Amino acid sequence: PDWTISRNRFWASPLPIWKSKEGKVMVVGSLDEIKKRVKKSGNAYFVMRHGEADTNVQEVLNSDPNAEVHLTEKGKKDVEASAKKFADEEFDLIVSSPFKRTHESAEIVAKTLGIPKEDIVLDKRFGEVDLGPNNGISLADWRRKFPVTIERFHTSPWGGENDTEVKQRMMAGLLDLEKNHTGKKILIISHGTPIWLLVAGTKGLSKEEALAIYGDDYPSKGAIRELPFAPIPVNGEYELDLHRPYTDSLVLLDDEGVEYTRIPEVVDCWVESGSMPFAEYHYPFENKEEFEKRAPGDFIAEYIAQTRTWFYYMHAMGVTLFDRLAFENVVVTGTIGAADGQKISKSKKNYTDPLELIDQYGSDAVRLYLMSSPIMQGEDLRFRDEDVRDAHNRVIGILWNTFKFFDLYQKEYDVKTEARTSTHVLDRWILARLDELIVAMTATMDAYD
Repeated sequence: PDWTISRNRFWASPLPIWKSKEGKVMVVGSLDEIKKRVKKSGNAYFVMRHGEADTNVQEVLNSDPNAEVHLTEKGKKDVEASAKKFADEEFDLIVSSPFKRTHESAEIVAKTLGIPKEDIVLDKRFGEVDLGPNNGISLADWRRKFPVTIERFHTSPWGGENDTEVKQRMMAGLLDLEKNHTGKKILIISHGTPIWLLVAGTKGLSKEEALAIYGDDYPSKGAIRELPFAPIPVNGEYELDLHRPYTDSLVLLDDEGVEYTRIPEVVDCWVESGSMPFAEYHYPFENKEEFEKRAPGDFIAEYIAQTRTWFYYMHAMGVTLFDRLAFENVVVTGTIGAADGQKISKSKKNYTDPLELIDQYGSDAVRLYLMSSPIMQGEDLRFRDEDVRDAHNRVIGILWNTFKFFDLYQKEYDVKTEARTSTHVLDRWILARLDELIVAMTATMDAYD
């Protein structure tokens, strides 16, 4: 039957298909395309870290919005110089943290650019990180006690804020601006760490990705920079999440401005499994040459039931997308059943824990039993513990005794004898058997047997 790839579920990857009220369909193929098509306010955002303040010179941290912490003379000059560089932007609105050092920076920018003070909006959501009882701590002690690590995203400094909470309030403030204004140029004036986290939130970065940009992308004092923003699917911590319901909230627009909403269906999980040969390389966004060099695969291995599932779906995807098979050979095993022929079941406990067998007979005995059984030819196998024991006694035990015999006399070996040049009949015999094995193994491996 035809493969119907849509499913009416919630927990799966959403089909990247948006539909207009008129029934027109839009399929998106990348996050960049979502950013291009998503309905936006038309606002342009810029961010600025306040200029150098008293606390920066003293190398202490202060999270009290009422504290008398002011810009230094150098800080004032730096803010003015930055504002002059952005004179062409014609900001419509300045939104500032209510702290004195940020408010002073906002007033200098407004005066430099001829913006009325009344156009400065104070919003505590853009304020400094709440340090809790650590307010006034030295920068050195702060870095020692609370280094920038993954833990800071979920551990608050003894009653203060963690980095996730800071990012959430910063993004909430930005989204309110996106909701309440249209076509405006907006400057947000805040503090170093909050701006770093705001940038991470607008990009939907994971915690690891946010930490990766901390060193190189941490905002400089008094500097203004553009903050590109387009709504993307993010979860409650503003990390990229291409699942429902985050994708469902996005409205996309075509070139004529017609609105499209996502259809509710999700994709069958076999599409993802069938996409493995190219998806593992993040093709076509990365490693395109590497994928082309390796595709199609020489062989793939799984058990017999995958004939009608994974093997089939990989070919379905490969032929549809690339007009070629996904792999050239297949190695198939049978199905392991219990000793009585029933399906192995955790609830029935009708099998011995493999780790117990390994402890008793060794992993080589378990491997030998399986590799020499009909299961390697795609046939079913009734797994019996006594067969593992026999493999150990008949083969592994003999090999072990052979080694121990060698080990007993190896100190007398002069290390000079070359096995291949030996004329002793036993050496010639064992070398001949080894060569037979090499020929047989090479032939069967070449045949994917």
